[in-house]
Amino acid sequence: MANNSGRSCYAVSRIEVPRYADEIAEAVAKKLAVDYKPRPRLDRDARLSAMAMPTVAVSVDASITAALKIPGARDISAKYREGERLTVLEGCHYLQPTIVRCDSREHPLADKEYLFPCATVVQAPNVDSFANLGPTLSLAVYTNDATLKAMARDSHARLVSKQAHIGSRSHPAARGRPIQIALEATELRRMSSVALRGE
Repeated sequence: MANNSGRSCYAVSRIEVPRYADEIAEAVAKKLAVDYKPRPRLDRDARLSAMAMPTVAVSVDASITAALKIPGARDISAKYREGERLTVLEGCHYLQPTIVRCDSREHPLADKEYLFPCATVVQAPNVDSFANLGPTLSLAVYTNDATLKAMARDSHARLVSKQAHIGSRSHPAARGRPIQIALEATELRRMSSVALRGE
């Protein structure tokens, strides 16, 4: 999602889960807000790139702000980020990571892609997720369910990454209940890279 500041062709734009969508959205938003924030250009810890065209940054921010006024979507990142989504630092325009929790995939933001770390989180049954997948370049599936892995393999996605065994990993946000999604951005980048290399 945040690899290359969200400007990779395989960057995550929607996370669909069968349960715990609120907890997952909160965890991902918090992690991105801490790790990807505007920093001075010469700061060695900088991980978020400025937008090359300030007018695009302003337009994208306005588009998201307008879509958030439509009921059924909440900007989860707003409470975790420092400042506004659109931030100017040293004359450069940055769009800070944005995780939006959509009540359904019918919300206009649930099917949008942006050139910065921005994704929606939607809760839906797994079978519905595959039935309504739509066109996609890449698909990452984090599950131990052999049926879901087969559905991913048979999907029309060009790049498919199926998560290897993840055991019964629990995340504190899920209150000790097992969830089958990787929350660590580094693991997501690793899985995407594996898919790109065709391994």
